[in-house]
Amino acid sequence: MTNLSSQAKIDRKLCQRSLYYLCKEVLGYRDVVPHVHGDLSYFFTASKYGRFRQGTLPRSWFKTWFITVGGSIWLTLPDEEGLYKDIFPYKGQNCRILIASNVIDNAAKMVHKIKQEWMSNERLIAAFPELIPDFNKTRWSDHAAEIKRELNATEATYTAVGVGGSVISQHFDHIIEDDLIYAKKDDFTGTELMPSQEDIDNAIGWHKLSYSLLANPSNGCMWNVGTRWAPQDLVNYIRKFEHQYKCFEISATWGARWPIESDDECVWPERYGKEVMDQIFQSQGARIAETQYLNRPRSMDDIIFDVKKIVQHSSIDEYPTPLTYYTAVDLAGWGDSKGTARAAVVTAARDDKNHVWVARLDVGKFNPTQVIEIFKDHSRQFASVIYIEEIQYQAAVAFWSREEMERTGEMFSQKRLPRESWKDAKKLRIVALEPLISNGTLHILSSMKMLLEEVELYPYSRTVDILDCLGYLRKILPISRSVEHKPVMAKFSIENMEKEIKARRHSSYGLPFDVQLPVAGRLVYGRN
Repeated sequence: MTNLSSQAKIDRKLCQRSLYYLCKEVLGYRDVVPHVHGDLSYFFTASKYGRFRQGTLPRSWFKTWFITVGGSIWLTLPDEEGLYKDIFPYKGQNCRILIASNVIDNAAKMVHKIKQEWMSNERLIAAFPELIPDFNKTRWSDHAAEIKRELNATEATYTAVGVGGSVISQHFDHIIEDDLIYAKKDDFTGTELMPSQEDIDNAIGWHKLSYSLLANPSNGCMWNVGTRWAPQDLVNYIRKFEHQYKCFEISATWGARWPIESDDECVWPERYGKEVMDQIFQSQGARIAETQYLNRPRSMDDIIFDVKKIVQHSSIDEYPTPLTYYTAVDLAGWGDSKGTARAAVVTAARDDKNHVWVARLDVGKFNPTQVIEIFKDHSRQFASVIYIEEIQYQAAVAFWSREEMERTGEMFSQKRLPRESWKDAKKLRIVALEPLISNGTLHILSSMKMLLEEVELYPYSRTVDILDCLGYLRKILPISRSVEHKPVMAKFSIENMEKEIKARRHSSYGLPFDVQLPVAGRLVYGRN
């Protein structure tokens, strides 16, 4: 473009090179700062971070303006210097971008803002005149807008979709997910309602299916930007299960600390200094503020159980003997339309010092035959009495298990747990475990990761089946008399470490641990 003004030539070159320059100088986001939005822009555009990226920022920190609006425009600018061909080979006027949000109206607002820039931003128009379409002869709605391009495709340049929505027979080069989870407004009071676990699960479900919308799965890219909402939200899902994603996080305070003493502890003090953060915590409460501004979806006041006080053992050989074991079977949800439900089978015993020892647990979507085999196996292994929760179809399971005993001749003792139908019965059973945990009298195997997760995240854990089953057991477990306690040495106690060091003095390397920790590079959340 030789007929451009000197300013347009500068803008043209620098906008192609830098998303931050495009947003701050040309799109006019004057309040942004390089140590927040410069880092954010670099993360989402630098080739080294790969095709799948997730960015977590506090609410109202311009992530939508920068990544969704600015990023969509930047992706459709030419790459005349070839700086991004290895990661965004489709970058330019023919790029097809899908913008997804929690509802279609929010996604449409983002497309609307992109349209406004192409229609009225004089510096953008001057720098890239070849991309300005005839607005009367092209698709130009808030749901699908198309800049001037060579490609004749079903998909527009920018397409909006909401969670649960579909884009039939369309595929895209680039997908941007912007806050697939969001708060709703109460119709009567206008107050903000936190998203439910159902809302969160719907967002996760849509996200999992969105990969199939890429036109070329071998080079298409997906960006996800959002705010934390709950321990088991979409951000957590991506970090835990989708290891192809590189993740970036910025908190409102350095190290996500709270309370703070001064603006020096604030990441963006120009806009979110100590006074503003104090007001946010006072108006929203600690739990919401810590979740949405410190990226900590828990408040210390909100924690029911101290998971660190659960005593973990590497083997059941460390349990005292003899113990009398009992098995509880929780089949909550049976009789649904799918014919299966998540069942929990837990076996435990109580010793003469009132310690509870969990010996085995099984949890999953089991059909009746499977669950009968599982609790029979528990009974065989521990000679345990079986208690089956008596709700709806559970009584039928008890009947068929007796039929199984008659058929096979294998006898195992089973009883029915009386139904507790009063309000909040399950919650009370679970919360009643707190003294057991806080006193350090709950013993489990370190392999019981699902139980540890339910304890740590309660009351926001996605499932509570194991906790509920353990709550039943706590009520029925008698004390086992004359128990021989085996001395159990904590894995990382001083005594154990000294013992291991002495044992290794004559080894070839003389180091106290089996595995030495390597120094491995990885992406560090926030600033490096």
